[in-house]
Amino acid sequence: MRSLAAGSLFLALLLFGAPDARGQIAVGPELSVAEDVDVGIGVIIEAPLTSIYENLEFAGRFTFYFPDGFDYWEIEGDVRYLFPLSGGNDLVPYALAGLALGHFSWNYDFPGAEGSVSDTEIALRIGGGLKVPMNRT
Repeated sequence: MRSLAAGSLFLALLLFGAPDARGQIAVGPELSVAEDVDVGIGVIIEAPLTSIYENLEFAGRFTFYFPDGFDYWEIEGDVRYLFPLSGGNDLVPYALAGLALGHFSWNYDFPGAEGSVSDTEIALRIGGGLKVPMNRT
């Protein structure tokens, strides 16, 4: 629980520390499908980091999954470097680096044994992708 509070505080400081990004912050729902932990729902937030560098943006998400028999959630925070293409192309390739924090817990009740097990792991995320703009109507 302490790591969840620390992650929320970090996100709040990052977002409120970039006043020129207000109004450009995007928040939306997420539906995830994962091989190991089934289906999840969550929230995604994106904010430009133009006060640091023109082509940087922050992307964060919280996802709660619904596997059978245990609880699992993830918090992820990435910094993306955007590579805008010339020629009026709307697709924007990016490279990313960030951290992911995953937590699972399991309560068991066997004859003669009762208790719980939990674990939290942190992972380094490195990757890339394409941003595809969507028009809002």
